Amino acid sequence: MERVVALLSGGSGSSGGTDGPITQTVTFNKNDIGLPDDGTLTLVITGDGVDVDKTGTADADGNVTFEIPGILTGTEITVTLTVKSSDGTILYKGTNTQTLVGSEFIVDVKLKGQFFGSKMPGEALAVGDIVFNDGSAEPYSASLTLSDEQSAAAVAVIYDASGKGVGLKQGTDKCWAAFGKAGYSKIDALFARDMSGSDVSDTVFAGVGATDGSGSLAALKAAVSDYSAANYSAWAFVEDYATTAGLMGEYASGWYMPSITELCKLTQARVTVNSALDKISGASRMSGTYWSSSQGYDEVYQAWTVRFLSNRPIEGSKDSSYSVRVIRAF
Repeated sequence: MERVVALLSGGSGSSGGTDGPITQTVTFNKNDIGLPDDGTLTLVITGDGVDVDKTGTADADGNVTFEIPGILTGTEITVTLTVKSSDGTILYKGTNTQTLVGSEFIVDVKLKGQFFGSKMPGEALAVGDIVFNDGSAEPYSASLTLSDEQSAAAVAVIYDASGKGVGLKQGTDKCWAAFGKAGYSKIDALFARDMSGSDVSDTVFAGVGATDGSGSLAALKAAVSDYSAANYSAWAFVEDYATTAGLMGEYASGWYMPSITELCKLTQARVTVNSALDKISGASRMSGTYWSSSQGYDEVYQAWTVRFLSNRPIEGSKDSSYSVRVIRAF
């Protein structure tokens, strides 16, 4: 980790000495930040009344200079510095939030070789990529070997080209809703109906809860008055996933139980996903039957599941004991 200190200067006064913004400059030297001769530097600063997004290249003296509106001392700002090569490859990217003191702000950055994965934060992700807690990723290959540090830093495996990934841990023997509880009834916001097909590759679902499970836990809680870990153990696993997986920071949130459509998509990628999971020490490979967040339509006491071995979606009684996996967008 390398710390870059930048000083604001220029205008008719200091950054905190005026009632309104003044034009200031900030300069980075390409040698100090490892910027290639033909590379680009992007500086983004956001905060209360602050919206800066500048990209520049080095001049003949090796300096990249940005003109930005003045920022008042005491303003909380988030600063992101991104260095790219001429082909757009991210060499490093650092982001941190701080309160501006005087005219100085700080950016913590990593050099490319200091990331856990060979793909930098912000690069496109592919099915099988292993995502690490520093935002980098490593593509799966049969010859891939992860260090203990990489395994400890892994947070997910990408299963969808859109950037969705599945968590490394799973809950087992969990019920969707215990028998006789409020969730053992129709919940309109989680409804999904099977329209056609017989397996995960050709089944089409319709209904408000069919395609996106990201709001499903909130919808369940809004519909029942007896929510607890004992009554809804599959959902409680989802809610407590960050603690179970030891996640902090950005990746401690955003996890949810997949809808039936998302679970079918995950099942289609199961061979690659399991191969990648096998590379991560402590990760659980996927097998058995998994809950989705989508309620079935034949009877109010059923919810959709997918059986990995038979490669097909099937409705299961909500009080049955199945596994649960969480997903997240990356």
